[in-house]
Amino acid sequence: MILKIRNLFRENLPAIKVWLIFTIILTSLPFILYVLGLSSNLPFTFRTYLFDFWGYFWDGSHYIYISQYGYKFPLQAFFPGYPLLLKLLNYVIPLSAAYRVNYLITFLMIVSLYKFMDLLEIKPVNKLKSLILFLAYPTSFFFLANYTESLYILLSIWALIFLKRGDYLKASIANFFLGTIKISSVIFPILLTFGFIKQKYQSLNLRSWLYLAGLNLISVLGILGYFIYLQIYQKGYQIYFKAQAEWGRGHFSFFTDYIGLQEEFYFERISEIVIFLLLIYIFVKVYKKIDSEIYAFSLYHFLLPVLTGTLLSLNRLSLYCFPVLLFMFSKLASNKVAYYLTLIIFIAWQLAGIYTFINGNFVG
Repeated sequence: MILKIRNLFRENLPAIKVWLIFTIILTSLPFILYVLGLSSNLPFTFRTYLFDFWGYFWDGSHYIYISQYGYKFPLQAFFPGYPLLLKLLNYVIPLSAAYRVNYLITFLMIVSLYKFMDLLEIKPVNKLKSLILFLAYPTSFFFLANYTESLYILLSIWALIFLKRGDYLKASIANFFLGTIKISSVIFPILLTFGFIKQKYQSLNLRSWLYLAGLNLISVLGILGYFIYLQIYQKGYQIYFKAQAEWGRGHFSFFTDYIGLQEEFYFERISEIVIFLLLIYIFVKVYKKIDSEIYAFSLYHFLLPVLTGTLLSLNRLSLYCFPVLLFMFSKLASNKVAYYLTLIIFIAWQLAGIYTFINGNFVG
């Protein structure tokens, strides 16, 4: 047992080192920005250093509010899985420490990403470079903020790994937990059904179809459970869609709302357009070069924010396209000049995003 743990540690040591460096840098940045006079919104105290800089703004504050006081309109747009995790941790450790659970989640996510790259058939020599570039990506700082990105990606990784292994029950259970985090997990039953039929099409019978139906039921129980809760305790499940509309979601269009969008803070607008074009390029380049279900997973998570008509949150939600991003970054790793140029641009871009986020601006 000890030998197995030691070997596991050695196998993932590069990823562990990357997580440690990433965490130290991002934990230090609020203090550095404060010392330089670039973070004037919050007084610097021990509490603000541990919590407010990463949990005070935007969605993070909403998740923390739900974990403490429950739902009020329009917070029903946020699924309960992450706030519930914070609340449960509060029974073990003080809530102010529970807020920092993303440090652990990000660690597990990074180690899992390192393993997931084997599924993408990324060469071992390029895995570490791909991971570094992914963590340098402009909005990767959200992994340590009180957002659900690191948890959603962690669960998605294992849902995809189990799916490709043919371990459909574990894939369904992983998606059950995903369904407590975001409604976008509804894609997994479709991927599971496609993968199941593709693997077992020669031996499908009534028992197989019933088993598949059971797997899909497990997959959507997280989503169904939340809507049942809304129906019973929050004046009906429709309140979710009303809350989505309140946040500028809940409808589909293609750039019709974006054209007339007025925004004094242009950093987000420019970032959205650049990331949109970058992802279009990446999806074209990696087409038919990675597994079809994994490609479909990435494309679906790209189209969701694009089809809201505003590109709102595309900067952050583009992180869910991690399979195609990692695959593309692995190709860049073979070109030293292109790799380091991209790395420098990404780091500068992320630093600008962190500065704007900590100063209370919406960047994703």
